[in-house]
Amino acid sequence: MRSKGLIRILEAIIASVIILTAMTFFFTSQFRPQVEESVLFIQGYDALGVLNQQGLLEQYVKNNDAAGMTDQLATMLPATTGFSVEVVGIANPDIYIACNCTDAETNELRTMLEPSVFTYRGRAIEIFVDSTPLNPIRSGTNVLVLRDYANLSAEWSPVSAFLDGGGTVFLFTDLSEPEVADPILNRTFGLQWSDQPLQHPERFANITNPASASTQIYRYFDNLTPVYYNDVTRGEFSDFFTPPVFYIAADGESVISDQYRSVATMNGQELKPGNSFVKGKTNLGVTGRGRFVWFSSYQRLDPDKNQTKQMDGLFKAAVLWASGERFSLDAAPKTRADQRLQVRYLVAGSDTFEPFEIVLTIWRIFF
Repeated sequence: MRSKGLIRILEAIIASVIILTAMTFFFTSQFRPQVEESVLFIQGYDALGVLNQQGLLEQYVKNNDAAGMTDQLATMLPATTGFSVEVVGIANPDIYIACNCTDAETNELRTMLEPSVFTYRGRAIEIFVDSTPLNPIRSGTNVLVLRDYANLSAEWSPVSAFLDGGGTVFLFTDLSEPEVADPILNRTFGLQWSDQPLQHPERFANITNPASASTQIYRYFDNLTPVYYNDVTRGEFSDFFTPPVFYIAADGESVISDQYRSVATMNGQELKPGNSFVKGKTNLGVTGRGRFVWFSSYQRLDPDKNQTKQMDGLFKAAVLWASGERFSLDAAPKTRADQRLQVRYLVAGSDTFEPFEIVLTIWRIFF
């Protein structure tokens, strides 16, 4: 009888070991990674928080100091992790423009964007302008400038792939009603024909909504042109071409629109702009990082005159926004593991600098 009792005890012990082993297998695979990810997220967030408190995040971004950022984070994160850093919400320090246009048009773009090396709120920015075919689009391009709608329509496949990769299509031309009716411009890029007569002056459509392209481009324009345009409360731009071949309806994506007019609504009268001269659209392509700018042609008169400087400043501001406002701050290219997590940290900026977001991607090196 005693032996039977011992056997039952042994059976119970063996069964317990089997159950515990099975639980360890299943629960480790499901719950341990979640705990580790939580710990890793906290470590990443704390690291960015410490660097921000010390003023180092602003310093690294301001100086485009990828090596300093990489070295500092390497001492703060576990040695078994890899990481990558992106800056979001401010213009890229190096902006590569490829223009599908003639040599004369390429040189004109360079003139419009002078100086190509400049300081924006304490940060050095350089704009490079070259020509490019559309198939293939020059490697490394941030902004693809098109001066002819026909090229966009004929080479949509490589242009669409460029948007999928996070690039910006910048259409710098007047448009006719049949062109606006094309599905590419009409559905993909949201351009609509307008039957409203033009009413001057042309102004920023919105300067108070941080989510709008109008307000974001206004911010760049306001900081680029203080010397020769002191009051940009709304701005007035009178040098856009005004033939009746490019009436584009204004909407929530308008950047520059003409004078607001009274429109009848169910509740009475509402003020709305009628036509656009510049529009900006985000969240394009499979990644949602692609952008689009339509910018109407404008008259470049005497380059020393304030009006021309003002128009060129508006164009340059649109280019800064079109850069994508997202760039790597890694000391060297990195291959990310499939299993990774992201830590997003907002830096409020200061009186002399602009707010931005750090996106820190972390992954385990060995598993």
